[in-house]
This record gives sequence, C-alpha cells and structure tokens, in this order.
Amino acid sequence: MSTPSNTPPSIITEAATFIGIDYHKKYSVWHAVDAAGSDLGKGRIGHHSPHDFTTLVKRWPNPADKAG
Repeated sequence: MSTPSNTPPSIITEAATFIGIDYHKKYSVWHAVDAAGSDLGKGRIGHHSPHDFTTLVKRWPNPADKAG
C-alpha cells in the first residue's frame, strides 16, 4: 500500500492563463492575464447566458492538456 505524497501537484505556468471573475447580481466582470502578467482581455458577461462563461474559458488553451 502506498502512502499519499505531501508534494503538491505541479502547476504548468509557462502558458497558463489566469482569469479573475467578479460575480455581481446580474452580470460578472472578468479580466484575463498570462503567466507574465500581460493583459489578455477584460469584459462583462450577463448571467442570462451561462454559455458565455464556457466560451470565455475556451478562448485560451489549457497547458495541462499538452502535459503528458
């Protein structure tokens, strides 16, 4: 039986995109930056369209998908 490791999972940050979202009553405001802190975009999403959140996240590739 193996024991759990105390090592946190590795995080791929070279190509990471960080998206901050402020949730408000009727809409949310988002701001995306890359690992270097460069601005990738800002915007507002109405809560009447949850599909817009999915579209937002899919705008940038997930570097973990390429990790093997």
